[in-house]
Amino acid sequence: MGKDLKGKDLDSGYSQLVINDRPLYRKRFRYNNRTYVVYSDSYRGCKAKYREKYAELESGVTGERTTFGKYFDAWIEYRRTVGKVKESTLQHYKQLYKNHIKPRFGDRLVDSIKAKEIKQLQVDLAKKYSAKSVNSITDLIHLVFESLVREKYIISNPVVIESLSTEAEPERKNSRALTKEEQALFLKQAKDTTYYYNAIRMLFATGMRSGELRGLRWSDYNEAAGTLSILRTASVDINNKLVMNTPKSKSGLRMLPVNDEIRAIIADQRSQQMALGFMPTRDSYMFTSTTGLVISKTMLKKAFENISAGLRKKGYDFESISPHACRHTFITQKLYDGENPYAVKAYVGHRMNANITETVYTGIEDDKVAEMITRHDQTKVIPISKNA
Repeated sequence: MGKDLKGKDLDSGYSQLVINDRPLYRKRFRYNNRTYVVYSDSYRGCKAKYREKYAELESGVTGERTTFGKYFDAWIEYRRTVGKVKESTLQHYKQLYKNHIKPRFGDRLVDSIKAKEIKQLQVDLAKKYSAKSVNSITDLIHLVFESLVREKYIISNPVVIESLSTEAEPERKNSRALTKEEQALFLKQAKDTTYYYNAIRMLFATGMRSGELRGLRWSDYNEAAGTLSILRTASVDINNKLVMNTPKSKSGLRMLPVNDEIRAIIADQRSQQMALGFMPTRDSYMFTSTTGLVISKTMLKKAFENISAGLRKKGYDFESISPHACRHTFITQKLYDGENPYAVKAYVGHRMNANITETVYTGIEDDKVAEMITRHDQTKVIPISKNA
């Protein structure tokens, strides 16, 4: 039985001593033939640290210590190796880490990062960024710590914060749905000013994602059958190099029926490429840059900004929009025209049980959404999606 500096008896294994002129309580104990020591300014604190350390040992924690940054790099590489996460997603994770997590926790030992520090990071980020962006960052931290727990680097996940509410966030203006008049105005300006006119027409005509359009090959078009298959999406890997991935989800793999408008766009695009000396082949891409390369995401976005700016110069009150506004416009117009919501979901590659098609893209009130869905019988919808 140990004693404190005043000679008072302490529990077995505890003692008090002076280290660098500072009185500290100490607890020595053995576990699996190894000796461990914990210290604290108070007797009660020393007991708490002993219980915490003992629980850690009982949980099977490895005892190996690593920094958040070092572990994150290994975590990313493992997911890239097993291939269960898209390259574009890994690139997004790396960007979030570099810009927001690394400055705060990159050099910190993972077992030293406390819940209150992560809460403070959330508070600080919320002053600068949207709730959706902040949630993406804290969700990533949570994922990494969950992996650390599974691999027994730490006992528990310190990310215990609640996600920020996104209900009050305004709609992003650059991805809003255009009215039919605005769409016509935008397309006229595009026809007069940009090489990417046909690509923009196709986005408005199909509601496909920008990456899906940029990944289209001529072999995806079956003229005889009148179909256009969405089989891949253009993105970048963690080294910012172009890669072709499968669409965002399984429902993204789909076959679209080709109407007269889409058929005319494709014919015009073929003529445009041939006029520039690019002979379309089955393996070549349908929509390319002026040099015959896959259109970059940045390049297409810039074209949209330039068209919007051109309209403003002509005196129109037209805020800049992004390529995603075409998808937003397509879905909104289809639903307001009374199209079956399930057919629209299948066409644009949304899951059947997702409510994003009706509520996020259109802003239609919940009771209106319910009315639209009950007005149609899902079992009578002819599937237009097809796994390839």
